[in-house]
Amino acid sequence: MVLVRNYLHRINWRLMITFSTYFPLCLKFSVETMTIFNVYRSQFFYYFDDFMESLPEGALFIMIMLLAAEVCQTGCEATMFAALMTVYSLGISFGVVVSNYLTSFFDVVNKDKFMNDSHEDRFEIWLSFVVPFILQICLIPFVIYLLLSPKDCRLIVRVGKEQRVCRILLIVLYLILLIWSLTSNVLATHPTYSCLRLVGGKGCS
Repeated sequence: MVLVRNYLHRINWRLMITFSTYFPLCLKFSVETMTIFNVYRSQFFYYFDDFMESLPEGALFIMIMLLAAEVCQTGCEATMFAALMTVYSLGISFGVVVSNYLTSFFDVVNKDKFMNDSHEDRFEIWLSFVVPFILQICLIPFVIYLLLSPKDCRLIVRVGKEQRVCRILLIVLYLILLIWSLTSNVLATHPTYSCLRLVGGKGCS
């Protein structure tokens, strides 16, 4: 965080967010691939994985704080930061729901398959990581819609006051994601509905 504050404050925000998002993703995917196919297995992989993820996540945390300081009025930084972190956390929660849905199409929770540990079983488990990985890679083009610098934040504040339709659409979108995430998590805790594809089950008969 100190390095970001001192040396990366003026760097392109799109580049920083792309790196902060996809570097841990690629690192984690590499570790999982080597572990699944027994290229090299070590318990220290996961310690190293968590450590390397914390570096770009710290940079992303600093950027969120800078964004909150730029777009809000004096004295409301904490409120704006809380709102941004809520939206950020909502994206993570919804991502888990989508990931559970995609994983439900793969037989990766069968204990017998893990004990068998055949090449086919390893490949199926690996595919359950590949599909979400590819989907996240496909989101890279949307980085062009992100802000470039603090100057863009101030411009959005001035122009955004006139974009009432956009504000309404964003609020509706956040509400849909929130309701979807809450519904999925509540249904997952109930034995009757935990079999639904929506919550990561295999489908109710």
